[in-house]
Amino acid sequence: FTFAALPKEICPYHESVCVPMPGIEMAELSAGSDYCTFSMAAEAVGALGDAAAGAFESMGMGHIQGAGSSSFGQWVGEFQASVDAFVVTAILSFVLSVAFLVLLRFFVAACVWVAIACMGTSFLLLGGFLFVLSGQCKGAGLLDTGRQNAVAITVAGQATVTNALSGFNAPSEAMTGDGADYRGRQKRTRSGRKCLAWEEQAQFPDKRAANYSALKPANVARNYCRNPYREGEANRAETIWCATADPDMAWEECLPIGVIQPDCRVGYTVESERVRELLRLLSFVVWALTAVGAALVVCLA
Repeated sequence: FTFAALPKEICPYHESVCVPMPGIEMAELSAGSDYCTFSMAAEAVGALGDAAAGAFESMGMGHIQGAGSSSFGQWVGEFQASVDAFVVTAILSFVLSVAFLVLLRFFVAACVWVAIACMGTSFLLLGGFLFVLSGQCKGAGLLDTGRQNAVAITVAGQATVTNALSGFNAPSEAMTGDGADYRGRQKRTRSGRKCLAWEEQAQFPDKRAANYSALKPANVARNYCRNPYREGEANRAETIWCATADPDMAWEECLPIGVIQPDCRVGYTVESERVRELLRLLSFVVWALTAVGAALVVCLA
């Protein structure tokens, strides 16, 4: 048999559930409730009688009431089955919250100081990043440049303090060109490696005071960076250097004491000189703000 389904505007569901049954009408329990039940059409009531129609309609209402009672009973049963876990969870939550408040009472000051220290360190690192970037040579890594700057600052600081405490009048660190005229006292390479005495190093046995005027006298040249070469010698360095105590690095270039950011022979990572100056200025501003903030924290504490 083929039955015609109700149109979509009357029954907006699948056709299989929209086939009208003879003598039965569907009606909502209440307006907007989205629940409906069936009732006998007027023609069917006239044919079967009021008693039979009422009994038939009560079947639908009874099913709805039974489903509601079953759902509520199932919820109550599930809660009763899990009430032990619920109580344990509630007690543990209460205990943990009280413990957290107690610990917070004792550690809140430490947390604040740690946060302040982290913020200050972040500003110091930001200033360092800007400063290193302002003098980074093209092709050099940021970390390598930063290490070189840190070594130069450390060596300069040590030399200043040592000379001030001993009263020693240190020689000039000035140099021109390739550093053939350098007579300073730098004894650390760019990366911080220790220099070997020219008369004792074995990597370059011909580099002795007897052969090069830049190494005379030997007791003055000691292990200080130099650029020794003779006129017309093809194998010469571009700047001052020394033989190192590192077995993996026979020699390395040096910087005069006090030179933090040397000129880059191959150019800079940041090509614009104005931008480099701005980055250097911003680094000093960030460091100054960090110092002011640290002073305020100490005073307020």
